[in-house]
Amino acid sequence: MLLQWLAMVLAAIWISPRVWSGSESHIHMHVWAAIFLGGAITLPPVALVLVAPGRAVTRYTIAVCQMLT
Repeated sequence: MLLQWLAMVLAAIWISPRVWSGSESHIHMHVWAAIFLGGAITLPPVALVLVAPGRAVTRYTIAVCQMLT
């Protein structure tokens, strides 16, 4: 899942890294969403894998977060 998160961030940076408003440019909102929302979706199942491997709650959390990703 960590590699998926990294791939999401890299895809956002590769596809639309910047948004232009006239002569000014800013980092595109999709890059920030990939970093922060992707992290919020990725980190709970990764933490559960480390804390409670093999438990049902871990498997269900991984499944839900895979669907959200």
